[in-house]
Amino acid sequence: MKEYSVRKSKKILVHLYRGFLKKKSVNGDQKSSFLTLLNSLQDAIAKNNPPRASEYAKKAESFYKKLPQRSPSKRVLSFIVGLSLALIAAVIIRQMWFELYEIPTGSMRPTFKEKDRVIVSKSKFGINVPLLTKHFRFERAFCKRGSTVVFTSENLKTPDKDMLYFYLFPGKKQFVKRLIGKPGDTLYFYGGKVYGIDKDGNDISSYLQNDTLTNIEHIPFIRFEGSFSNTKNTIRQMGEEIVKFSPFTYNTSKGQLLTSNLYEDPRHFKDYYDLWGYKNYAMARLVAPAHLDILEKRYLEDVSSPLLLELHHSPSVTHSSRIHKCVTYIPLTESHLRTIFDNLYTARFIVKANQAYRYGATGEQSTVHLKDIPDGTYEFYHGNAYKIYPTGIAKLLPKTHPLCEYSIERLYLLYNIGIEMNSFYLPKSKDDPILPSRYAYFRDGELYVLGQPLLKSNDAALASFAELEQKKEKSLPFYKAFQDHGVPIDSEFIRTYGLKIPENRYLMLGDNHAMSGDSREFGLVPEENIKGNPSVIFWPPGNRWGTLPQPFIPWASVSNLVVWMLGIISLTIGSYLSRKKFRLPIKFD
Repeated sequence: MKEYSVRKSKKILVHLYRGFLKKKSVNGDQKSSFLTLLNSLQDAIAKNNPPRASEYAKKAESFYKKLPQRSPSKRVLSFIVGLSLALIAAVIIRQMWFELYEIPTGSMRPTFKEKDRVIVSKSKFGINVPLLTKHFRFERAFCKRGSTVVFTSENLKTPDKDMLYFYLFPGKKQFVKRLIGKPGDTLYFYGGKVYGIDKDGNDISSYLQNDTLTNIEHIPFIRFEGSFSNTKNTIRQMGEEIVKFSPFTYNTSKGQLLTSNLYEDPRHFKDYYDLWGYKNYAMARLVAPAHLDILEKRYLEDVSSPLLLELHHSPSVTHSSRIHKCVTYIPLTESHLRTIFDNLYTARFIVKANQAYRYGATGEQSTVHLKDIPDGTYEFYHGNAYKIYPTGIAKLLPKTHPLCEYSIERLYLLYNIGIEMNSFYLPKSKDDPILPSRYAYFRDGELYVLGQPLLKSNDAALASFAELEQKKEKSLPFYKAFQDHGVPIDSEFIRTYGLKIPENRYLMLGDNHAMSGDSREFGLVPEENIKGNPSVIFWPPGNRWGTLPQPFIPWASVSNLVVWMLGIISLTIGSYLSRKKFRLPIKFD
């Protein structure tokens, strides 16, 4: 039999002595003989005599097996107690100190991608009460605009939020979003950016447009329709009832803005489109010329383009049933179409047998036909296609890959199925109300699509579009021209038309606006829901590995120092007591 090393003999000594201390039914002779054997083993270890130590270690193992075993009930009880203590310690650490977190969805792209693994500090913003939506202490000053935040879904209007910690402790699912608005802020959306003032009227736009957010767009809605309630005949946005419809003629209705904590006074608004900057944004899709009716063709100088950009904008509730949207079209040249394809992004999706569906989607799927694409997991980001491996590592595909090949048909498909990756969103008729999560907006005199200028200020198509919009507004009843309204002119404008963040509430938005269930859907997040700050991506390796793009949060906050000190002291004391009791030489009693 192979000889044990001194190190292994030492481990056997400690292990056997620990087990011996738990045995209560050992008689005096057995106890004396076993402790004498352990003492001889300890002497051999102290003299660094491997052969003798190995000999006594093997004898001790044999002797230990002959000792009376604990009853099954005691062993089960000991296991349950040990496991319970370990679980309690793990829950306290994860709730109050730090947690390893895996990103489940693409709602925070490009900051986080599916299967990213991050370290979340649970003490940066305060000291959490384990398993409860409360704080022992909360430091609002360290909860900075632009920070990434983990918060619980407790008391939020989200589906399927119940979960179990370690399959035992009831809890609520957690979300990772970016903190945009704090209590007392008033925010206005323009050009994919957020402008704002704080409760004292100070301009906070620089905090909301800092360098860490350069490539991130912010859209104030997911859909113009929001969450519509058939029973109440209301529209909810940001988690609150914003519009109430009341019948005024047969089979039609008229809506009006309700009094809300989210804006100063509904009487300031001409219509729904004035809300928080809605009039600055449009929902978009690509359509073929055959999609247009005779009236629309009258307002276009050229309908020979292979595809047109269809824009739904200026939502109104004052003269129609539910939401009335103005619709307009922009003929796109080959150069415009190439620009869209070169900046295309999609959700992560899986291809199997030429059928594509969104990664992580549940329930019935209306799959998309993608022929000649090898089976695998893929994504588009800023016009580049990637293959995703099971570990989450992404590999850039060459332009020769079939997925990267440009065609009108491929662009039409991938743009219109949107982030949803669902053929349900492909245009079926001019009056089809189902729109993909694609958006357009003006910024500094240029029209943006997919976060990039599609029609630049020197583009003749932009001038032609602006002229036609004015013509339509003058000749068509209820039509509002889609135009560049410009940045908010002053703090009073923001205060009047902006989104007001009530006390103890926070606006949380996903970086991937098109694929994020966030405050736009479930409402502003209560302060007590905030649990921590994702600090580091530790998997997968690549250029995103390391600290995150967010404002600097000082480590030396009172809460952080207290939790870290308590954690280190607890680990140190526990380690010391364990080592002290079984540190050689052991005094065998």
